[in-house]
Amino acid sequence: MKYKVGDKVRVRSDLVQGKKYMNCCFIDNMVPLIGKIATISSVYEGIGRYKLLENKAAEYWTDEMLEPVESEFVLPEKWWVQSTVDDYRGIYEWLNKSCGASYRIEQFSISDKTSEVCFPAYGIGHQNKGGKDYVKITLDQFKKYVLKETESTPVKEDVTFEEGKWYKSNINSATFYYIKVDRYNGSILYGERICPSLPSAEVYIKNDCWDSKDSINQALNIGPLTDLSEIQQYLPDGHVDKFKAEPKLSKEELLAEAKRRYPVGTKYKCANG
Repeated sequence: MKYKVGDKVRVRSDLVQGKKYMNCCFIDNMVPLIGKIATISSVYEGIGRYKLLENKAAEYWTDEMLEPVESEFVLPEKWWVQSTVDDYRGIYEWLNKSCGASYRIEQFSISDKTSEVCFPAYGIGHQNKGGKDYVKITLDQFKKYVLKETESTPVKEDVTFEEGKWYKSNINSATFYYIKVDRYNGSILYGERICPSLPSAEVYIKNDCWDSKDSINQALNIGPLTDLSEIQQYLPDGHVDKFKAEPKLSKEELLAEAKRRYPVGTKYKCANG
């Protein structure tokens, strides 16, 4: 059986009166609890039945009639989170922005390509400081309760990046940048990057990645660049998106072109009449 005495459960909202669930009939006395949270008051393992504190008629309930209720998560005072190579940028971005040096990072493990971040600074999950352990939180909990990704810029529905296109993001920031998409997996963007605010040697980077949700969403909502003239000065010579300059002609080639356009005997009118 799934539940024990004292557990909070939710009565399924799609139960049908008169229908049997695990050979137990859902009757009229049970209907008022549809969709509501209730407390397990008794467990009868021999027959696979429960009784609910809120069901005054004391009817029997089964696992099929009930759903688990997720307990409300409270972010621990001291926590640590394990991340993979693909996720660590978002974690470090938040830490550097919000905490300064008030955290500690354990180096990546070469074997499983993970690292561990502890907040506030001192140790890692299994260590103890001042009699209080650091509590491990999941990466999903970190994103929801620390990064608060649910508050990020909404993305237009059914919109995704076009590979090979340039996008612009952080347009209201001094560190705005351009992104040319090579690959996008739904959360991390891989490709070329131009950041005009960086030193000249670092303005253009051929291989980079981003997982800042707000920046990615902003670039998606703006859409791909239709005019690449604004990035020409930052592209290296020979880049596929670099505009090709008109080739310079030699004196002999210029003379031959003039003769082709204006052969001997061509009549023309002076511009001043």
